[in-house]
Amino acid sequence: MSLQEILKQYDEHERFHSPALDIVRTETPYTVRYHVAPHRSGWITYENMSQLSPQAAEEIIKGEIDWFRGRCVNLEWKVFAHSSPSWLGELLQKQGFEAEDPDSIMVLPLKETPSSLSQPVQHDIRSKAPGEDMGDVLRILNGAFGGDHARHMAVLSEEHRTHPGHLSIYVGYVEGQPVCCGWIRFPPSPFASIWGGATLPEYRGRGLYQALLRIRVQEAMQRDYTYVYVDAGDMSRPIVEKHGFSLLTTASSYVYPYERFGS
Repeated sequence: MSLQEILKQYDEHERFHSPALDIVRTETPYTVRYHVAPHRSGWITYENMSQLSPQAAEEIIKGEIDWFRGRCVNLEWKVFAHSSPSWLGELLQKQGFEAEDPDSIMVLPLKETPSSLSQPVQHDIRSKAPGEDMGDVLRILNGAFGGDHARHMAVLSEEHRTHPGHLSIYVGYVEGQPVCCGWIRFPPSPFASIWGGATLPEYRGRGLYQALLRIRVQEAMQRDYTYVYVDAGDMSRPIVEKHGFSLLTTASSYVYPYERFGS
């Protein structure tokens, strides 16, 4: 199957009909809204504004902010290079959204999994049990990315506890010390999705990210998924590319922060 055909499936299953759990979906003529009730995250990953003028689109953006206000504590609008108007990101920033670094959406058809990802994992990578303490995962995220990821970790832990078959969380150890982590989601979709991939700086360059990648791809294969994808940053894209992943599209996140909702 061509990448263009895979992209159509991705748009349908991952954007227009999000497979995220416990969400409220609202479709409008110009956007598809998602939020997790009550008062958690909201996001827009699909919009239909290419035929609008920037002035008309700006009014829609203002309306979306108003709609999410009171329903969510933050709003993420994901802008995709292959389908969003070129001026959308600029308009979002004008309305108070903050731009994050773009990601490369990298996909691997699992029937084409290379031998490098099929081999046994040699590192000490362990799966977390639902309800297990996630303090080591939080320490890795904070150490790898900076800041405090406690809020994100609390949401992830609750998702793992309440939907254990939907989410697998892995931690890598060196001499008994937790040094890297990552997770993978298994929604009712052809696409399993890889997230995280954090390694403490002093342990990078030892193949730990590749080991985490391998074990998650292998679980997706065992579960008979058709594809696995990852939103890859500049550091991870060359690694996944080396292991057979192809660029599907690029996406930039624009975040309307907690403070501006006044919650």
